[in-house]
Amino acid sequence: MNATTSERRRLAVAGDGTTVDLVVPLGHTVAQALVGARVGFDPTRHALLTRSGREVDPSSTVDDLTDGALLSIVDLTVPATRKRRAADTSTRADHAAIWWVVATLGATLTALALIHLAADTTLVGGPARLWVAMGLGLGVAASAAIWLARRATATQAQPAGLPLAAIVALTAAAVTIGTPAVHGGLHLAVALTMTALAAVFSLMSVATPRREPRGLVGTATTISLLLVLVWGGTLLLTWPASSAAAISLGLVAPGMRLLPSLLMDVPEGYFINYQHFMQQRWTVRGSVPDDPGQVTMDVVEPRVAESSSRLTSGVVALTSVAVLTTPFVLPAMHSASLWARIGGIGAVAATVIVLVLNPRHRSSTVLRWTPRVGASVMVLAVAVDLALHADEVARLGLAGAALLIGIVTAALIVPVARGASSLVWSRLADFFEWLAVALALPMALLAANVLEAVRTMMAR
Repeated sequence: MNATTSERRRLAVAGDGTTVDLVVPLGHTVAQALVGARVGFDPTRHALLTRSGREVDPSSTVDDLTDGALLSIVDLTVPATRKRRAADTSTRADHAAIWWVVATLGATLTALALIHLAADTTLVGGPARLWVAMGLGLGVAASAAIWLARRATATQAQPAGLPLAAIVALTAAAVTIGTPAVHGGLHLAVALTMTALAAVFSLMSVATPRREPRGLVGTATTISLLLVLVWGGTLLLTWPASSAAAISLGLVAPGMRLLPSLLMDVPEGYFINYQHFMQQRWTVRGSVPDDPGQVTMDVVEPRVAESSSRLTSGVVALTSVAVLTTPFVLPAMHSASLWARIGGIGAVAATVIVLVLNPRHRSSTVLRWTPRVGASVMVLAVAVDLALHADEVARLGLAGAALLIGIVTAALIVPVARGASSLVWSRLADFFEWLAVALALPMALLAANVLEAVRTMMAR
């Protein structure tokens, strides 16, 4: 017995939040297919659209549609509503103007307090100093609470850098104003500021239930604790503040390189260490990772958002450390010690190279341009310092070098903007980046005059 078959078209119809799969014989109209599938469609108020946005006539046959086509039912009677722009909504929700005022006020007070501490005086004298510091501390607590509340109720990604910068500036202002004018007061103020920031960020990390803000403040906490060890340790060893700044600058380049490998915190079952299995033989002591189960976007997306927040916070924090510590390292470039001069020049040069070349691996605008802007600020600070300490002949040579660099940069802008790339130049850039990462910390230790400090300690 022979059975006749007819060619059919497979269609998918989306509407009212549901999707219906249809198999329609050739020759049938689209309207007949919708009626047979009991899909609510009214030609007077509905329209059928394809993936490309083309409108489909319900009276046409399915022969004109491709197999597997998706048709969407659009209600034409629903009025179009204008949605506010996401930028306007996020700006209004975060009150950017207020955060700008708070950040500027905190940074100004911190700078003035550090200048006074460098001169062995205080910005606010008498008992008022502690009262002002307590008031600023309450402002830090209020700002952190507001930021946590807004991040907990945010329905979309909102800029978090400016509020965090305001919290950092207020914390630094409170600590520096409250620090007494003692010997090494500036060194003590920076160490206490890093300790206070580590405490504030730790409390914020514990208080927030969401992964993204926890990643932001978590990385900031780790970097603050690392700086506490550097500045606190050098303070206990009675080393000058310039030595602590040089060591902090030397940690920027390795930190920028190692940061991406320390971000993703997932169970071992999510990945396989192929290098381990290719180089080592499996033994009975080898532990088999637990099966994580089905990996879905609901599970992966929060972890990716947290890792992205950690990377952004770490890059911005390390770049800020490089920019803020550069003025303390510049005097080492004019030191009487040859090793200190070599170390100062090498530490600054290595950090600039890493800040310029490392963003090649990034895709975000913030991650690509924040280190480059920081490197530009460092180069500008070095140029100003060299111009102030150089004679007329050296200044002329410096101007010629700057002109040459500008010409080379202008010549490279056009091919790079057009998407020009070269594997040879990329490999050469990788070599210089790795070399700068390897030499940054040793050069910083030379700039910190660690050899002389160790020799003095051993002679006691």
